[in-house]
Amino acid sequence: MTTIVQGEAIAQEIGDKIFAATQQMIKKPTMGIVVVSENTVTQSYVARKRMYAQVVGIPFVEKYLSENITQEELEKEVSEFADTVDGLVVQLPLPKHIDQDAILQLIPKNKDVDALHPEGADEGVIGPVAGAVLQILREHEIDISSKNCVVIGRGQLVGAPVAQQLERLGGLVQTADKNTPQDALLEMLHNADVIVSGAGVSSLVTPDMIPDDVVLIDAGTSAAAGTITGDIDPACYEHAALVSPTPGGVGPITVAKLFENLIVLATLDD
Repeated sequence: MTTIVQGEAIAQEIGDKIFAATQQMIKKPTMGIVVVSENTVTQSYVARKRMYAQVVGIPFVEKYLSENITQEELEKEVSEFADTVDGLVVQLPLPKHIDQDAILQLIPKNKDVDALHPEGADEGVIGPVAGAVLQILREHEIDISSKNCVVIGRGQLVGAPVAQQLERLGGLVQTADKNTPQDALLEMLHNADVIVSGAGVSSLVTPDMIPDDVVLIDAGTSAAAGTITGDIDPACYEHAALVSPTPGGVGPITVAKLFENLIVLATLDD
């Protein structure tokens, strides 16, 4: 029987710990977010963070900027905003004309809750998606040492940090992206024990591509006709030992991990 990850329940458990930690602080840390996009998926991400902040009692400050903003203007806005908050998220992706790496470099390391700074994250801080994947594996007592792990996507938010953390745990990790030949991808998936997908392509992984009893962690998100869908076709679920679906799996836990990073950074600063 397939186990379905209950992301909301896990996020609530983390939230209870965050709330307890803030009760021991003289001043609650403030989370700030800069948004330079109006698409449906981005707005759903921001709304989820806003709601979670309310639940755990963390002050949440939002700054919305035009998609037509110049590089110089955005750099100024981010630098000034960073001085007013304790943790800072620059919601990705940014408009194509913006140098994303230059913007991320402006986030002080001690406020980088997304762990995206080019120089690396502070001690104890893990990228929220990677943190969510590790939390799922721990919660369900899945040992990936020497297991075949396939990560679809190599992006800064999902693929790269997830692959790094799985390798750290001893997983035999292979990565794929849109440039990976289909036959090579199929071979990886057919031999996989664990599949983590963060490509953002609806129903990218179908039942004919996976072995029985695989662990499926869907970290991809896309929007079609106002509905949020994941990379892994729901028809795959009956073939898996464990599934973290989209929505309801990685997403809520990722938000919780973002705020957990805020608490870690605030504690390091004390």
